Amino acid sequence: MLCIAVIRNASGVIAAARRFPMGPDQAPGEKAFAPLLRESLATMGFADANADIWPVLRSSDLDLNVLSVPKLSGGKLDAAVYWTLQKEKKFVEAEYILDYLVLGPAAESKDPKLDVLTCLARRADVERLRGSFRDAGCPPAGITAIPNAFLGLYRRRGAPAGYTLAANIHVEPDFSAIGLYTKDRLLFSRFIRSGAGSMAEALAEYFQEQAKPRPAALDDMELPLPGARTPAQEAAQEQPVLPLDAEQAQALLRHVLLGAPKPDFATQAHLLSPAQMIDIIAPAIERLARQVERTLDYYAGSQQLRCDALHLSGEIFASPAIAQALAGQLGFPAVVFDAVHIVDDGAELVAPEERMAMAPAMAAALSQPGKGINLVANYKGRTAEEAKRTVTHFLLLGLATLMVLIGCAGILMEHATAAKRKELAEIKSRLASMGPTLDERTLLNSVELFKARQSALREASDRLLAPAALAEIANRAPDSVRILNFTAEYPAPEPAKPGQPQQPGQPKPPQAQQPGQAPGSTGSIVLEGMVTGDRADFDAALSRFILALQASPMFTMPLVNESGLKDLDAGGQVLHFTMRLGVK
Repeated sequence: MLCIAVIRNASGVIAAARRFPMGPDQAPGEKAFAPLLRESLATMGFADANADIWPVLRSSDLDLNVLSVPKLSGGKLDAAVYWTLQKEKKFVEAEYILDYLVLGPAAESKDPKLDVLTCLARRADVERLRGSFRDAGCPPAGITAIPNAFLGLYRRRGAPAGYTLAANIHVEPDFSAIGLYTKDRLLFSRFIRSGAGSMAEALAEYFQEQAKPRPAALDDMELPLPGARTPAQEAAQEQPVLPLDAEQAQALLRHVLLGAPKPDFATQAHLLSPAQMIDIIAPAIERLARQVERTLDYYAGSQQLRCDALHLSGEIFASPAIAQALAGQLGFPAVVFDAVHIVDDGAELVAPEERMAMAPAMAAALSQPGKGINLVANYKGRTAEEAKRTVTHFLLLGLATLMVLIGCAGILMEHATAAKRKELAEIKSRLASMGPTLDERTLLNSVELFKARQSALREASDRLLAPAALAEIANRAPDSVRILNFTAEYPAPEPAKPGQPQQPGQPKPPQAQQPGQAPGSTGSIVLEGMVTGDRADFDAALSRFILALQASPMFTMPLVNESGLKDLDAGGQVLHFTMRLGVK
């Protein structure tokens, strides 16, 4: 049978759950599996759904163990788990796939250790199952095992409660899985090759025995009554019992004990009562019970801890009679582990006769990548992803630290900018109190006005130069000095801008600086005069005149260019001189 369950992991609600008949040629690894899977998903309405596919590896060759390893992390924990299991199992890595699940800190351990659940599966089995789903266009997100998948059901709110250690007996047609669970851990697991198929085989052997010909009854030992049938006649009139093969026996068992439809081959002789059927398969139930009992005794002897609850899972335990028979053999009350009841939401979508068969599919549908045993993406891939996430985490942490530093620097800069803005506002306030702000045009106008005033002052100075200089010279001249001629030379005007015409009325600038004119002076005066009086006083009078001019705040650098005696027409002599002096 192909069991498919669809559960919405976000809400944990059953979206769909169906069981489809699957022939031997449609098993995973066969060519007919892919069409069967696609057709089944299409029937459920999930053919094109973007969902995580989690097959369950149904094999008795799986090996699940709980190990205690040092409390490490990352690649060191991977190595510790690998070498611890390698020491115990001595497996060939090329032939097996290993994955593990950290259960938590180990109890009653002096050193810090971790309990890990390991799963060792044949690589060929995993690749065959993975390839079958991939060929059907449904590559699996993970492949898990039944005991590990059931751990997710035990952690749900609707799981059985009121126990310390529960033994879950899950019976499949060709094997059985035994798992010992606490509320949140799988402590022990073992697979045995006895399953529901052994019960069908016991039923088939019974009907094969019934179908054998019996020896004829001896009817000559006593006289029959008149009209009565002889034993030979009764035997001749009994309906013959047809032998059954294993598949037919299993179908008959499901009809009688599980309420499945009546098989077409079944005759009246095959239709036993449930009590008769339990009596026939009782040896197979007892064999299964003895193997389970040995497993529980082994764990109790090695760990000093016994189970106090028995949970029965699998299609055959839809029959209360089988559940009571197996639980009675083990000395426990029968508690049915109904996965549909545990998931609860959407349970009405599951047909009653299919509920107990859906446990592995329900458990697998609740699996999530990165959590639990995953034989497709095992611990090596998860460690690599964890390393990438760690590097990314540190990069993001560094980026966040950098952003915080940038933010702090921005806050400091904002404070500094605010202080500068405040200072600028204070300066503007002071400037506003000092008067209107001068712009460029106002400054240019002020400069032009200043230049105009300077030009007017210069023109006035030029106009008053000659009268002022003549009056100062007259005041400084001794009585014996007479001024015969007075010439004022104005300073050269500022060079005109290119293309600007010379203003009218301005004297033409001299080509070169004249002697006696100091650099930066406002002009020069040329005097022609004479000294009268006693000839012996000529030089002294001229010297006093020069000294008086030097002491004047108006003149600078008086220089006598030429001097000499001259005769007058009326008789007598005078000292004639020519003098140049600069005007400050």
